[in-house]
Amino acid sequence: MKTIYYCHDKQNDPQVRRHELETVGYHVQLFDSGGALVRAIARELPALVLMDVLLDGANGFEVCAGLDLRTRKELAVILFAGVYTRPAYRDEALELGVEAFVDSEIPHPELIAEISKAIAARRGNDQEPLAA
Repeated sequence: MKTIYYCHDKQNDPQVRRHELETVGYHVQLFDSGGALVRAIARELPALVLMDVLLDGANGFEVCAGLDLRTRKELAVILFAGVYTRPAYRDEALELGVEAFVDSEIPHPELIAEISKAIAARRGNDQEPLAA
């Protein structure tokens, strides 16, 4: 079972998204700060990281910069944006090396497709994408 680390803001209940992902076969570990996420990644790499831009402490952009995604090809990250939706923010996220920069209200089937694409892009095409 592939593990996803989900670093969420405290504005929305992460259990809904967690449940949606677990119903299609992912194991989801929740983190409520970028610092906790970075410490977990240092211990074990997940198949993918989902992260909100707005976080306690360092924001999602700062966490991505610290993770050095441009050189860490084994770590796939999808960044969620609620208020940071302008093209300049998308450009910054992609420049930092995220696989996708998506609206936080992305429909479940589209999110699953983005996750499958991101995992395949970072790990190679040796894994079957999960169906929605």
